[in-house]
Amino acid sequence: PLPVRKLAIPRKAAPPKPKRALQPKDIRTLFTVSEVTLYGKPQPAFFIHAYRFMVATGLRRGELCGLRWEDYDGVTICIRRSINRFQEETHGKNDNAVRNFQPCKIAQDVLARQRDALKSAGITSPWIFPDEYGERLNPNHLYDSWRVYRRQHGLCATLHELRHTFIS
Repeated sequence: PLPVRKLAIPRKAAPPKPKRALQPKDIRTLFTVSEVTLYGKPQPAFFIHAYRFMVATGLRRGELCGLRWEDYDGVTICIRRSINRFQEETHGKNDNAVRNFQPCKIAQDVLARQRDALKSAGITSPWIFPDEYGERLNPNHLYDSWRVYRRQHGLCATLHELRHTFIS
């Protein structure tokens, strides 16, 4: 074996990947087309308001899955928890993840439409964006449903890149 002092670890970081964001025509599609085709039949995209909320707020998918109605007082949203891909509740990605913010008018409208959609579906849930049964949404399920929506509507951004759309 080589002595440890003879090993050299390159310090040059990997080049950053370009960050993609939805373009104006893609945002228009996201905010006007609310259906997907499943088994040859058009159906409402159950998580359409979740996607729109991510674009309007820049939330990570785990933060969105962890949002409860008690976290929104009508003026301020408090991000208190995040759900990871193993369905574990955490405090978020880093120390800055726990935060409060006032959602813009578009995000407020999306929340109102989400509340109406849940009521119309007969779903009562403490979660703002629950799954189809009113349970806490699995971030992987949200990701899979986004892949169907984006493929059917010609969008190129990943679910995480909706965050880049907000930032840009």
